[in-house]
Amino acid sequence: MQLRLRSFSTREEQNIDRLLNLDTNLLYVEFGQQIGSLGPANDITSQVKQWIVDRREDIYQKICIEGNYCLFIKQNKNASRIAIIIAIGDLLATVFSLIPVNTLAVLLTREFLDDFCNCIDN
Repeated sequence: MQLRLRSFSTREEQNIDRLLNLDTNLLYVEFGQQIGSLGPANDITSQVKQWIVDRREDIYQKICIEGNYCLFIKQNKNASRIAIIIAIGDLLATVFSLIPVNTLAVLLTREFLDDFCNCIDN
């Protein structure tokens, strides 16, 4: 399944806009609270980063390879950031069905996705 743009609801747009406006540390905390499966510790950010590292191969395979992320970004330069995040979230949902995929998509695009997928000249 490749990344695809789609129409989205006002509710989706507002939720992603809210996530985009969060400080990065607060975004990590929000994701950690949403998945609710992190062990007790004061540093939720580190736990979420480890959660992502533990799933790195699945994320890479789904977004970078199957989703052809770099080509998708190149072909959709005029797409809104929200539309791109929704497309990534939709793709992530095929692997991680019980997590807040749009929150994860915001984290991934904000933190490292272009480098992670080894995109050049986007």
